[in-house]
Amino acid sequence: MLEPEIIRLRPLDQDEYIKSQWQQGDEAYLISRQGDIYINQQDHLLPVEIIDHEDKVKTLVAQRNTFWVITALTPQDIYLQKCTVSARVENSFKIGVDEWTAENLSSKNVITSDSVNDAIQWLSDEFLLESDRTSGVFTKIPARRSEDTLTLLGHEWQAILEVSPDNTTTLKHIQRAQRSDEAIGVLEGEIIFADTSQQSVVNSKEAKRKFEEALRSHGSYVSLWEDYSNTDWELVVEQAREVGFFRYTKTAAKGEESILWEFSAEDEAALKGFLERFDALDSKDFQIESSGTKPDWLDNEKAVHESGFDHVQDKVSGELYRRNQNGLVLKLDDQRKQDRPASDGYLYLSLSGHITNRNRRQKAKDQIQSGNNPMPQLHRLLEGYAEGARRRNTLRALTPYAREVFKGGSPTSKQESAIDIALNTPDIAIIVGPPGTGKTQVITALQRRLAEESGNHELNHQTLISSFQHDAVDNVIARSDVFGLPAVKVGGRGGKKSDTSADPVDTWCQKKHQDVGLKLSDYLDSKPFLGTLRELFTSVSTLQVAPMLPEERQQKLDEISSLLEKLYKECSVRLPSSIRTDWDIWAEEHKVSLHSQKMGLDDLLIRRIRSLRTTPDSYADDGSEQAWALLDQVYIYPDLLNTSQKELLEQLANSFDCVTTEQLEQLSELQNMLLDHTRHDYRPPVLKTVIDKQGCQILNALLEAIREKIESSQLGEYAVLENYQQSLLNEPYRVREAAQSYTSILAATCQQSASNQMSALKNVDFQNDINFESVIVDEAARANPLDLFIPMAMAKRRVVLVGDHRQLPHMLEPEVEKTMSVRDELDANRQEMLKESLFERLFKQLKKLEAQDGRSRVITLDTQFRMHPVLGDFVSRNFYENHKEERIKSGRPEDDFKHGLKDFENKVCAWIDLPKSDGNWKRRGTSRYRTIEAREIALRIKKMMEENLNTSFGIITFYSAQRDEILEQLKQIDVAEKVHGNYKIRSQWSTLANGDERLRVGSVDAFQGKEFNVVFLSTVLTNSASLPDLSDDKAVRKKYGFLTLENRLNVAMSRQQQLLICVGDAEMFKSEEAEKVVPAMNAFYELCGGEHGKIVH
Repeated sequence: MLEPEIIRLRPLDQDEYIKSQWQQGDEAYLISRQGDIYINQQDHLLPVEIIDHEDKVKTLVAQRNTFWVITALTPQDIYLQKCTVSARVENSFKIGVDEWTAENLSSKNVITSDSVNDAIQWLSDEFLLESDRTSGVFTKIPARRSEDTLTLLGHEWQAILEVSPDNTTTLKHIQRAQRSDEAIGVLEGEIIFADTSQQSVVNSKEAKRKFEEALRSHGSYVSLWEDYSNTDWELVVEQAREVGFFRYTKTAAKGEESILWEFSAEDEAALKGFLERFDALDSKDFQIESSGTKPDWLDNEKAVHESGFDHVQDKVSGELYRRNQNGLVLKLDDQRKQDRPASDGYLYLSLSGHITNRNRRQKAKDQIQSGNNPMPQLHRLLEGYAEGARRRNTLRALTPYAREVFKGGSPTSKQESAIDIALNTPDIAIIVGPPGTGKTQVITALQRRLAEESGNHELNHQTLISSFQHDAVDNVIARSDVFGLPAVKVGGRGGKKSDTSADPVDTWCQKKHQDVGLKLSDYLDSKPFLGTLRELFTSVSTLQVAPMLPEERQQKLDEISSLLEKLYKECSVRLPSSIRTDWDIWAEEHKVSLHSQKMGLDDLLIRRIRSLRTTPDSYADDGSEQAWALLDQVYIYPDLLNTSQKELLEQLANSFDCVTTEQLEQLSELQNMLLDHTRHDYRPPVLKTVIDKQGCQILNALLEAIREKIESSQLGEYAVLENYQQSLLNEPYRVREAAQSYTSILAATCQQSASNQMSALKNVDFQNDINFESVIVDEAARANPLDLFIPMAMAKRRVVLVGDHRQLPHMLEPEVEKTMSVRDELDANRQEMLKESLFERLFKQLKKLEAQDGRSRVITLDTQFRMHPVLGDFVSRNFYENHKEERIKSGRPEDDFKHGLKDFENKVCAWIDLPKSDGNWKRRGTSRYRTIEAREIALRIKKMMEENLNTSFGIITFYSAQRDEILEQLKQIDVAEKVHGNYKIRSQWSTLANGDERLRVGSVDAFQGKEFNVVFLSTVLTNSASLPDLSDDKAVRKKYGFLTLENRLNVAMSRQQQLLICVGDAEMFKSEEAEKVVPAMNAFYELCGGEHGKIVH
């Protein structure tokens, strides 16, 4: 934009010029006074002589439409360049810079991050004309004026500004400057690039004032859950204080692994009281903790809700293992073997798990409330108060790579829309996934698109997959495959022995090993000599690592030598001469070593060697006879002597009196050599069976030399694949480290998203520093909002919540809810806010917000692929359409769900009627069970499994006592067994041939996210008495129990693929009363009586 012509000025006052600080690159002013020209910049004003183009310069100065810039400074002269503008207009305004601006500049590589501050700095440097008086910008003056756009011209870029009706100016587009004949103008005044990011909007005084007013008027959702958390903590502390504590004065480690620790009590009476109160606890899962100091929640010096945040030194917790007369023994977890208790201190009920969970929740809640999380508007969204969405680039929903996730590369229109909404949401997206609608596929495709759109950002660790349970996390990441890498799960199940979930990295390694193996097999089929090469690699590796007896090792040495010769003949691959020589010498020495070990056991041979006469006098006595004796003995070991050594012995044996000094010296050397070889090997047996360091080095060099020759030939690809497969097999730790370093997807439960392990992997020190570009939470409707806050607080660009509020909700602690009610902390509104999941709350709120700002944030998937269309329609009508939601279609034909189950051919639903007269239900504690149902299900399941080896079965009940009764009945017919007091399915019945689960028995909670070919539903209840008043909720719940909970019933009746069988008293569900109180059960009974079902009496 500056014209190429250079103007040279010479200051007339050189001393003043040298003292002044002139700014190269900034604007300067030329002023005419009484015919003299002055240059002015900041506070400096100097008279100058115009060296070049004097007349032209004076004319331009007089016209006052030229912009001057100092481009160079020398000890004597000032050099200027100019830009002649058509107009200079005074105008002050702010140009808004938001996240969209920063992201666009980052994508163009003009700034290194997407920081708004970095964007403001770059834009100011590029476009603003700074002077001591004002700021200015160059603008284009188009032939046709526009009231709502303005083009700024910078050094190398041009920016198009958009002026809204309220005179707000924002950056609309930026591109490289282009040559143009349009006139140029200068706007001068107070012109600045200002932060208009979401963070600045949220933190403005006016926005804070309005938000605080709204919270006072309607109550705070986040504060309600803080009250819930504090009440929960108070009840936990109250219980711990009731159990109390006692002092111990001595500790002692028991056992070799130091996981047993004995604590000696200071006061036996205090010990006895503590144990009595500990035994009285409802649960047996509590642990006992020791520390050198008493934790703050055990005394009354601090308010309970403020306690538990201080770190307790030297704390060690474990389960009560044994009681002694004056103490007790704790058993530590295997992972805590390194822990050492304080030598004296206190023992009390362990609250470590509660404290860790509470602290993580509190930090996330504090971050959200203060707006210090990466998505500052999150608090307002949670409270149902939003102030407009930030601008974002629109991303394409699907690419060929993402389409690969779907069968045939064709997602449903709603699945595609769900990915579109998740990618382009300005903040939060809600994806409602009714049963079997392919939400996991959507999540998998979304992971791929997020990775593709990472642009200039680092790809690794940018997306977090989370859920409230390990099973849900495992289910999602089992299908993760982004750019060929698996997701990495952070954290485990607390060392539970029942944790049998497959590690995604291990699974990925196994699959890659198999895939590479198939490719290598194709090579082997096309080039047979590669079989020799692979055999050689295997033999060398075996020799390096496998313990072998001397005879076995000798056989392997001969095998390798033979393979080397074979490889040369087949494909002309030959070792470098130096390496081949080293190999031959080392192999030959080990042949001798083998003979030596055998000879070491031959006492006669050793005596013969020692009897050799190596001096003239001794040889004169019987030297030739001793030489003959040794020759006679070494024939047993034909490879022991070489030709020259044998000739020497033969000469001496035949020389009865004439022997030379040289021959005796040679004989002495031979004797020493043979004595060395026959020396006994006193090394430990393990060292005798492995090769020495020199051998390992020679073998490594041998392998490396062959690999180099192969890699430099046309077989380079084969060598790389072979190397890769060996690394997958032999270096699992290095493979895991690589996967952890480069994967874009990390996964963890909501709580473990804030674990120390996650901080280490993200290379940050604290939970508050953990952040991700995107956070995806599956089964979000089931997560306690306090836990859901944790991953949500880490999201920078988007939060995607996937779930279904028509299925299982989050669980509340009844005692906490009751305590809050007694304290009058729960009015009707707050009570409803507690019971409603955060997922459902956001589902409703974001739908309203969509009407305000036009940004789509919510979608419901509408096509199920899990079950027979008849069953799919049943679920849709009874759990979704009845709430005026869209019908769930079926995406697969009926033929896909055919089964050959005897007694139920061509049926998709059945009811096995067991009337009350066959046996009533009973109580076990607070739960219920019915033996006749349990026995009927167990017998039918075993028969079906025996007849259908490739069919999976689920048995669902609403009561834990009935679950145990069914397992007991299965145990009696050898389908289940009891191990350490817990039921488990016997191995022959537990899995299908492909490794999938074959039989699961459990309550509804254990089945969300699961599916089976056939599902049995045990209803348990039997009660034919009519209810006098259907509005009496207590009476209704007493009769129908959990069957009145539609969410749980939805899950129970949507796990099957081919057949759903209800087992129970049909009389309860046939009446008009049942149609009103438990309509889905009534409708299912009616369905079983139709053409697709069967009722068994």
